[in-house]
Amino acid sequence: MFAAADSPPGPSKITYDEQHVLEPVRAAARWRIAVTQMDSPASRRPIGRPPKTAERKAQCFAAVTEIVAKDGLASVTVSNVAAAAGLTRTLVGHYFSTRDNLISEYVSLAVDEFGRAMIAFASERSVNEAVVRMLDDDAYGDEKYVTVWLELVATSSRDVEIRKQLNTLWQKRWLPSIERRIAAEYPSAHIDKVREVAFCTTALVEAYWALRAQLTGDTSTHRAQIMNGCHQLLAQLGPPSLPASA
Repeated sequence: MFAAADSPPGPSKITYDEQHVLEPVRAAARWRIAVTQMDSPASRRPIGRPPKTAERKAQCFAAVTEIVAKDGLASVTVSNVAAAAGLTRTLVGHYFSTRDNLISEYVSLAVDEFGRAMIAFASERSVNEAVVRMLDDDAYGDEKYVTVWLELVATSSRDVEIRKQLNTLWQKRWLPSIERRIAAEYPSAHIDKVREVAFCTTALVEAYWALRAQLTGDTSTHRAQIMNGCHQLLAQLGPPSLPASA
């Protein structure tokens, strides 16, 4: 899955066991990567904007994540984000004029990038293997990201703006990416069927994580049941053009 760096006297290969250890580390890093890759080049930065915009915003978004995971989205304020990020309130206010603006950018930029990074990470091998990865306990890298995601989903049922943002992410970004990935592996399948299977498998994965958060004890049986359901849906598309992963 991961390309190992060459080391004298020859290239070394990461073993399966090493991959298993590294995957949660890679997963946890995806959020940090996402929130530090959002700023435009310096040549396109508006006159008067201080440098280090991406770094400062990444600090703020990381602070939002910690606050939401601990106390919920309603507890987020410009002041406590500044305190958690180790920045002054004035500096945070320079990048985000209001709390609503801060939350809006957090969802439209940081959450979007994290979602796309997860899809890309899961899609490095076959679609069936991607399903396995997205249902793995380490898929989010850290439980706090599951908590933050479910908090955003719950809030979207009451907050029209967040619902609109999440709808845009699903309809314009994430679902189309999943559809393209499935279509590439099942080129003989009709596009309408691809879209149906993409939506249903995504819904099953999302439902699993929401239900998992409500259950105690071992959820491996339920995970296997959802996985089997996803594989059955994918089987409706016919044989894949790529060999199934070992």
